[in-house]
Amino acid sequence: MSNPTCDPHENLQRYKLHPLIQPILAGGKLLECGARTITSGGLDAMPQMYGDGFLLTGESAGMVDMQRHKGIHLAMKSGMMAAETLFDCLIADDFSTAQLQRYEERFRASWAYQELYDARNYRKAFDKGLYAGLLAAGLQVNIPGLSLATKVGKKIKRELPEADVCADGVLTFTKERSLFNANIQHEENQPCHLHINPTDIENICLKQCTSRYGNPCQYFCPAEVYEIVTEPKFALKLNPSNCLHCKTCDVADPYNIITWMPPEGGGGPGYKVG
Repeated sequence: MSNPTCDPHENLQRYKLHPLIQPILAGGKLLECGARTITSGGLDAMPQMYGDGFLLTGESAGMVDMQRHKGIHLAMKSGMMAAETLFDCLIADDFSTAQLQRYEERFRASWAYQELYDARNYRKAFDKGLYAGLLAAGLQVNIPGLSLATKVGKKIKRELPEADVCADGVLTFTKERSLFNANIQHEENQPCHLHINPTDIENICLKQCTSRYGNPCQYFCPAEVYEIVTEPKFALKLNPSNCLHCKTCDVADPYNIITWMPPEGGGGPGYKVG
């Protein structure tokens, strides 16, 4: 991340205020709110798809076509190929890594691989900014095989967050109002499904992460699950009942010390539209 204090929710509100976007949304009404984290690295960022006792399918394997912003069809295809591979393993009574490797061979010979290969540089084209990305992505779409992707810089800069957008309740909304429209339901007395070792909170969250990144969890979380409080002492406060189940924390945590677990009782957002 180039700026750990980047707040996606605030950026979305700013986007809706853009002169080209605002007229399109005029007269609209907020029906529901949600958030999702997707793997956008493309083909070149996919992990090894097989190993000792496992196969990775769908988005777990990074199968998302960012050019079309779709992945369900790829998940279904990978599930079919995984089933075929496991069927062969059953017949051969061999579930070794060498036998499971046939799953990746099937993938590379399928239309799913070709689709991801054609779109492999689409997301990376935007590393130099929006307008350069639009130009590069457009050329790549129309000229098969062209690659104008750039390397992602590793330099991390920390900036102070910009002033909050004035939420008018019509076009722009606070995180609290958005959470209300997510219809979240969690049992208040259930065990916290966000696991952080107390030692890590003390030594990493409140020391290392604070000094280096400024605790980005309080910015990247769209549901204000993570809150840094100063009274009665400097501490990390968790609000797990707010969780939208987007799993951003499980991915964006710079120290990888947050473990997201499914809550009890199937709690979470109560989407009704669509």
